[in-house]
Amino acid sequence: MSLCGEPPHECRPVDIVALLPDRLMHPFRAVVRTAHTVRDLRELEAVLSERAPDIVVVDPQLAGPELDRYRTTTHIVLYTTVSADALKACHAMGTRGYRHVVLFGVDDEPVAFRALLEALPADALADALLALLRDRLQRLPDSLAEALEAVFRTPSVIDCVERLASKASMPRRTMYDALERAGLATPAHHLGAARVLRAYHYLRAPGARVRDVAVKLRYPSPDALASSIRSVTGFLPSSLADKLERDDFVGRIATYLQPSAATAVMTPAD
Repeated sequence: MSLCGEPPHECRPVDIVALLPDRLMHPFRAVVRTAHTVRDLRELEAVLSERAPDIVVVDPQLAGPELDRYRTTTHIVLYTTVSADALKACHAMGTRGYRHVVLFGVDDEPVAFRALLEALPADALADALLALLRDRLQRLPDSLAEALEAVFRTPSVIDCVERLASKASMPRRTMYDALERAGLATPAHHLGAARVLRAYHYLRAPGARVRDVAVKLRYPSPDALASSIRSVTGFLPSSLADKLERDDFVGRIATYLQPSAATAVMTPAD
């Protein structure tokens, strides 16, 4: 399956399964024309027991705690209406760690909804990186650790040092000192690494073009994107997705975010 409605170079093959009532299925079809639809939770579980789709889109009122066991292997998006019962169901699932919620008639405009779905696989990269940095992140004040996690999940929202400090609710100098004590690189390094992580995700899409990724990530030019990727990974965009496997890529970013290697020039693996 694929997300449709975008130019070919923007599309990424995505396996999506949807469990939605008829009222939500119609607007969802405006976002994704091809998806595996199921009728009930039992059928959804049968699909999930056979394979791990990229994304499950489900109305929380049709779901249950049975879905929790699949959260480590697939992204789950809650899509529902604005009603007391629906919001109560969203809250219950939110307390169990579900983070992605789309509300009918509020934030399900097709372009925005499609952008969310396309970006979700990049969350797996963020999860892997944050796991490698967990010991050092635990040395930070909670507000700063949470702000850095947000940087890697939504780099377009926290895109400068000032916004990072605001998100962490601390002065810039305090933030720099806390990162140094934890053995982590500067805020600028984290912001740059977050954009490179997202670039890697986009560049792995079939037919991806560097200039389009540069525009998507708001780099001033394709050369600026190439320079950023090179400084973080040691690779050029033309070979990044083909020659650097995911675990190696994430490991290089983790190394880049250590002060001892933050300014080192990496060389591509043989």
